[in-house]
Amino acid sequence: MDEFLTHLHYLNQLFDKVEIQTSLDDIELIGLLIEISVFCLRIIHLGRQLKYSQEYLVTEIHRLKNEFDNQTNRIQQANELRKIDQKTLLNFQRKFQDLTEIFSNLKKKEINTWHLIQVIQNLVRLVFSHSFILP
Repeated sequence: MDEFLTHLHYLNQLFDKVEIQTSLDDIELIGLLIEISVFCLRIIHLGRQLKYSQEYLVTEIHRLKNEFDNQTNRIQQANELRKIDQKTLLNFQRKFQDLTEIFSNLKKKEINTWHLIQVIQNLVRLVFSHSFILP
């Protein structure tokens, strides 16, 4: 019987140890569950931040694309205006050259006309001078 009591006592001690161990295991399990929950909450928070960042980046990309398109349109308009200005400048240069040539020709004709007038005046003088000499 002593053996039985000793064995019973030993079983009680073992049971107490198992209960304590089970409680410690439960506490560790609860601690792990808490850590897992915190980890999951962090992941959820990071997911939300990533979603917000993604939405912001998509909006910013659309804004930058619109701005790029606007700038491209402005550059195209400026290039078209440059082409028009270049055509206008070339046209003006041609017209200026034409006018310069016309002016030069006019000046030559004016000089030629002046020389003709001088010749005619000299001729008239010569004719009048000879006509008065000859009766």
